[in-house]
Amino acid sequence: MRIKLGFLIMLALLLSLAVVWKVQSYAYNWAMTPLKDDGQTRLLEVVIEFRSVLEEYQYLPFIISQNTDIKRMYASQKSDDKAALERYLAQFNVIAGVTAIFIVSEHGEVLAHSDVHKRVYNNREFPGFQHGYYADKPYFVQAKNGNKGFHASITDSASVGAFYFSAPIYNKQRFSGAVVLQIDNELLAARFSKIANFFISLDNHILFASDHSWPQHNIEQIFRPKALKELQDGTQIDIRTIKDKHNVLLQSVLLDDFNWQISVVSKVRGAIEAAHKAKVYSIASCIALMLLLLWLRERRLKNLSRLETQAIMARNEGIQRDMINQAQMGLVLLNGQGCVQFINPMVTQLFGYTLERLKGQHISKILYPPKVEPDLLNQLQGLGKQPFKAVTSIETSGLSVDDRPFFILFSIKSMHSKLDSSYLVTLVDLTQIKKLEYQLWQANDQLELKVLARTKELREAQSELVQAEKMAALGRMSSAVVHEFNQPLTAIKTYVSICKELFKKEHRQISAEQKSTMLMDNFDIINQLNDRMAQLTRQLKVFSFKKPEQLMAVDLAKSFDQTLLLFRVRFKAENITLDKNIPENLACIAGDTTRVEQVLYNLIQNACDAMQHNPVDKACKLRLAIAPSSENNECMQITISDSGKGISSETLEHLFEPFFTTKTIGEGLGLGLSIVQSIVTDLGGKIRVSSNQQGTCFSVDLPVYRNV
Repeated sequence: MRIKLGFLIMLALLLSLAVVWKVQSYAYNWAMTPLKDDGQTRLLEVVIEFRSVLEEYQYLPFIISQNTDIKRMYASQKSDDKAALERYLAQFNVIAGVTAIFIVSEHGEVLAHSDVHKRVYNNREFPGFQHGYYADKPYFVQAKNGNKGFHASITDSASVGAFYFSAPIYNKQRFSGAVVLQIDNELLAARFSKIANFFISLDNHILFASDHSWPQHNIEQIFRPKALKELQDGTQIDIRTIKDKHNVLLQSVLLDDFNWQISVVSKVRGAIEAAHKAKVYSIASCIALMLLLLWLRERRLKNLSRLETQAIMARNEGIQRDMINQAQMGLVLLNGQGCVQFINPMVTQLFGYTLERLKGQHISKILYPPKVEPDLLNQLQGLGKQPFKAVTSIETSGLSVDDRPFFILFSIKSMHSKLDSSYLVTLVDLTQIKKLEYQLWQANDQLELKVLARTKELREAQSELVQAEKMAALGRMSSAVVHEFNQPLTAIKTYVSICKELFKKEHRQISAEQKSTMLMDNFDIINQLNDRMAQLTRQLKVFSFKKPEQLMAVDLAKSFDQTLLLFRVRFKAENITLDKNIPENLACIAGDTTRVEQVLYNLIQNACDAMQHNPVDKACKLRLAIAPSSENNECMQITISDSGKGISSETLEHLFEPFFTTKTIGEGLGLGLSIVQSIVTDLGGKIRVSSNQQGTCFSVDLPVYRNV
């Protein structure tokens, strides 16, 4: 419906615009038609008057040419005859009301003129007193050809414009000269004083006009084109704009015999104002119509809205009634004194009371006083007498019609209205909930007993798991100790066997002194290996407590040399190339020699293990370097890198976890890197690892020793 009304309003708006445009068009045509007719009438008057003037002056030169004085002057050439002729011309000039009359010789020279006393007219000198001046003038040429001459001048020396009439003079049937009659525009304008707003033009230039400022101008300079409009009768009108910005109607007619155009100008301001007034009136009428339509529409919409509101209210009332009747809680409406005014069916179901029986009774009638809180009972008794305080979800006891108490959830809130105050009571039966609470309480007791029993079982199982973990840790530690001690013991056994061979056999090439030296060297190596096992024993202790006993200055170069001695045989056996970049005069680090050598030993050993399975065509190259740390000027950085196959990203995440290893059983227990990280952390350093398919690089930053 609203869409339809909107469409109708839009249609009415479009129709209004069409009506406004049509009314304006009709008004414009209605105003322009009489203006056009009046212009045509004035145009006809100008044409008639112009032709009448031309006819009056057209025959004067011929009449003068027949004068005997002219012929006598041509025959005698005496000055007296010339003077008599000029007096005649002057008299004729006054009678005819022209500007000037000239007698011109056959060569165009002025022989006589109408100005007897002076050669000026209206403070302007007559033209043509020089010999041969008129010989090339159109009107002289026309007379010389035997015709009546006529010419209009715009820019003659008088600068006002003039019309010239001429007639030939014959002496013995031979052309002897011409009579020229001059009429200035100013003189001619008096004949057209009763006709306003017109002009005569030739070749789009104004020759003569009712306004003295128009002549000697192009038409479009004065009248600028604006529009060509067509009236309802099919007539086209030419609308121009003049210098004062006003619009005018220009109507013209062409004189075929002169090729001149006569035009009249009519102001169209009145027509435009009439059209504007009609437009304003039509717009006002359309606006009034639109307002009327809008008012009718609003009135209709208000009626529809009122009907819809009433329908919605009726529907809502029905819904509310259904909600109240179907609600699973009791609803009681009380007046200002706490007396029952309305109950829903659930109250009847809970308490057994009907509305007729409870209506007017106090709300305390359906409560069980022995189990009702005194504050609640006092507040209900004081309804309408003391300040009200809302009660929300309080547990109390209700009393049914058969005097059976039961648990209820009681709430009361104020309902303010314009007439009087009232209260809404909500009642929820808690009987079933209380039964469920009792069952839940019993279930909780049983669950607590089961939880206690299960907790005891879990504690016993936890104790067993702790014991098993202790045994497993002891086993892993034993394996680690065996792993760490196996290589030194094997080396000691080898050197002992060498010493025995030196004692048993006599070598001719070896002297006694050399033999003694070799034995002492072997004993020194055995002693070093023994010290190494002692250091490993202390290392296990340090790993357990994770704190060094005392930090001392440690020479990294010496620690590298001591550690590399343990790998000489392996480097040679596995064809490992050593690339060592250890500058001289390095700063010492803060730590202890045993721990630092343990870090170097584990990292070098892991690097050798990583290159153990390299392909034949891939060289095994171990790079060792020491330099100041690029991240911390107070640390030295140890770099150990190999040319192995690299470490996967999954393995890198667990690389420093204790007992994590990728080696097979018997080759390692995964304690090496865990010990390295523990030692580096305890010494206040950092360890980083990067790996790709070209190998793995470990970087260790350890603080420089500062002697305090």
